[in-house]
Amino acid sequence: MNKARETERNRARRYRDRADECRRNAAETKDPQARAGLIQVAQAYDQMAEAIEDKLDDDTPPNSN
Repeated sequence: MNKARETERNRARRYRDRADECRRNAAETKDPQARAGLIQVAQAYDQMAEAIEDKLDDDTPPNSN
């Protein structure tokens, strides 16, 4: 894996980690508006991670068997 792809994979992983953190915080908060906001932020992080992962998957060369 080249350095740029590795960097992008790490970025996607960080976005997934941040999404998880937002969901944990949402589960702990009693304020319904804050909870909803945190869940929206988590979804946005997941979407960003998915976009990166999809792009990386699209760039994967086919197997040359």
